[in-house]
Amino acid sequence: MPMKPVLDEFVNIGDLTLHYVQWGEHGTPIICVSGITANAFCFQALADGLAGDHRVIAYDL
Repeated sequence: MPMKPVLDEFVNIGDLTLHYVQWGEHGTPIICVSGITANAFCFQALADGLAGDHRVIAYDL
């Protein structure tokens, strides 16, 4: 079963609203950047494998 994200939120930066998802709470952060036709949840399988030792953060473009 896929791990639930620790965070699934929006942040405002100037006029931009950015959606991001974080799995895992500790360890070295790993930033995942998706392509134009993908979204942050495309990294679910990767995050499931890494979140035990890392914070995996993905955002939508």
